[in-house]
Amino acid sequence: MKKVMKKLLQSVFFLIAAALSCTSYTWAQEEDPVQAPEVGIPCVTKDKGYMVHFTAYQRVDIEKEEEEEEKRKLEFERFCHDLPITGLTLITIDLMDRYTRSRPVAFRIVEVNPGEKPGEVIEKRTLVEVPEKKYRAGLIETRVDFDKRGLYAALLTIEGEEISIPIRVGIEEEIPLVRRMLPIIFGLLILAALGYAIYRFRSSSVTKVKDKEEKKEEKEEEKDKD
Repeated sequence: MKKVMKKLLQSVFFLIAAALSCTSYTWAQEEDPVQAPEVGIPCVTKDKGYMVHFTAYQRVDIEKEEEEEEKRKLEFERFCHDLPITGLTLITIDLMDRYTRSRPVAFRIVEVNPGEKPGEVIEKRTLVEVPEKKYRAGLIETRVDFDKRGLYAALLTIEGEEISIPIRVGIEEEIPLVRRMLPIIFGLLILAALGYAIYRFRSSSVTKVKDKEEKKEEKEEEKDKD
């Protein structure tokens, strides 16, 4: 029984370690390779030596209390690359370096499909196309109507180089299988630990009882000899 419990505990620990390692790998795979968290500013994309700040604004349903009534009011809310709903969206892109502001920039928003290779996308259709021009103030602004959920991209073309900014519309983040399994694995670990603790407690109790009985028998044998 003791060997069985040890094997069970070892198996559970192994499953947890495997799940955690897989989870870390999954998170790493889901991260966008062009994002630049080291900049310290949210929604910043860094690619091919260029740095841009992307922001999307959508009207969302917000509950507001006004005096005695609860009223619903549509207000603009700011998002990065994951947009909760379809519909009219305001897009702003800030060109963060002076060099880019002095160069002609072409701008498009397209619907895409994921390609066969990691990071590769295939264009399906163009929703917005702005001809090449200079943005001396460094701010690109446009409106786009995302008519269905899916994957999109904002494409900037600067001196022949293309920067792709991913946009996900109405796509709920899927929880990886290993993350869903973690509560079950921890539950198994707790049950195994409790089972082992109960087993140890009962074993020690039985051992104590046996020791007492053996001592009692030894005393009785000594009395009989006398």
